Amino acid sequence: MIRHPARIRLLAPVILMFAAGCDNVQWGGAQVAVISPPPKVSESEGEATEEPIEERLPEGPVLYYVQPVAEGLGVMVPLAEVSGDTLIPVRAAANEEVFGNRFIAEHFREGSEFALFRNGERVGTFVTRSAELPGEGECRRVPRATGVLELIAGADRYPEYLALRKSFAPDPGQGLSAAAEPDRRMQLLAPIVAERLLRERSAPLPGNWQRAMVQLRPIPFGGSDEPGFAATFLIAYFWAWKPIKPELDRVRGEEAKLLDTLESKARKAANLDAYKAQLAEMEQSFGAMLRKLPNKTEVPNLLTDISQQGAGAGLDQRLFQPGQQVIKDFYAELPIKMRLTGSYHAIGNFVSGIASLPRIVTLHDVEITPASKERGVDQLQLDVTAKTYRYLDEEEQAAVNAANARQTRQTRQSRSRSQRAK
Repeated sequence: MIRHPARIRLLAPVILMFAAGCDNVQWGGAQVAVISPPPKVSESEGEATEEPIEERLPEGPVLYYVQPVAEGLGVMVPLAEVSGDTLIPVRAAANEEVFGNRFIAEHFREGSEFALFRNGERVGTFVTRSAELPGEGECRRVPRATGVLELIAGADRYPEYLALRKSFAPDPGQGLSAAAEPDRRMQLLAPIVAERLLRERSAPLPGNWQRAMVQLRPIPFGGSDEPGFAATFLIAYFWAWKPIKPELDRVRGEEAKLLDTLESKARKAANLDAYKAQLAEMEQSFGAMLRKLPNKTEVPNLLTDISQQGAGAGLDQRLFQPGQQVIKDFYAELPIKMRLTGSYHAIGNFVSGIASLPRIVTLHDVEITPASKERGVDQLQLDVTAKTYRYLDEEEQAAVNAANARQTRQTRQSRSRSQRAK
């Protein structure tokens, strides 16, 4: 708070820091606490004393916090005493019982009147009815007064107020409308005063004072046409939170990736039943195809069926030559080179007959050319490779797996030697 008539007479900044503990108050919607600035380092610090500590009562103006609790009623607690260039928190030095009772007797007499302010404007009066000291179960026993709220029209919408004893408040007719908003002088002086106090006590400083100042409010004082002001600086960000911001950004990036992964998996999980049905259909179709593959004992009969398809279609079979089987992953491929001659329609009937066989037979390398003149002008020659398939038995499948494993090891060893050579 800075109070001044025509010139600056009294410097008393309000420094409010976010803190855990029991000194919490609600001011401007934020959970804050009024605490003392860090103490100066003293050579005599730590020296023990056995002298009793005197409970000192505030001698100057006291700033109060008021909160409505019922229709026309409110509760008021002291925040700090204005003393020189500092706000001194109102609290007991040692004996809360003695301090609280003395404070109530001195400042919270029945009928005492306090001026209420909101955003620098005087909005009403608080009249004390009773006062008490919280029980020993409270973590911090601060005197509190209950009283009547006499508010101007429209002021009852506010959830909290600041208060000063009427003797320290501006006259009712003086008005503070011009000071409802902070002026340029307040914006410049608040960081200067706060920095001076923090440097005197070797306290951490924010890197940017304008960003650290989160609240600036005019405060009225009696005997002056111009108000002081209260400033709130959030310095914990700069020495506690700011150093870990890069880590926070990294974790947020990981969180975004994890959310994308979660969303993708959630979509898959939503379609799990459909995927299972599709897999079952594929397995059924694959099983039906496997049943069309002959085993070793059925291959001779299949070769006979293929040969008979040519004769049945009216073709003259000139070549029927089974080739060497080719082993694949789980089946063997058996190629058969064939040469047949006959009419165009006979060749068509042969192809149709091959397609109707119960086993899988495919035709490859198809070549149709005119036959020799001796056989007639309408005769054609068909050269084709027919391929049929059979599934491997257990021994053959084991041999294939072993061969694939050897090939994989050799490939890895070859790549390793190439990398070492480089």
